[in-house]
Amino acid sequence: MQKEILLKKYEALIKEWNAMALVIAIYFSSATIGLAFGLIFNSWLTVAVMLAIMAMFAGFELRIRKAYVVAKAEIETKLGLKGGKEIIRKGLFW
Repeated sequence: MQKEILLKKYEALIKEWNAMALVIAIYFSSATIGLAFGLIFNSWLTVAVMLAIMAMFAGFELRIRKAYVVAKAEIETKLGLKGGKEIIRKGLFW
């Protein structure tokens, strides 16, 4: 019974992370398109705003990725799937 609950938590965590990663990728891509338009039309204010938005989303992704790795390692340790610490190397700062 306890293992089933942990498996459901594990699946929910992965689904939640996939949804957040998709949203961040969409916003980051749209900011990149805005940055390109700012460079094409020589609008330095647009470039500055898009770079700030990209930095904000990169920081947000880093923060939630760290929380995800910790939660995933905790659940995997309880389930006995892996040794515990696993670093996912995907993202801007990883």
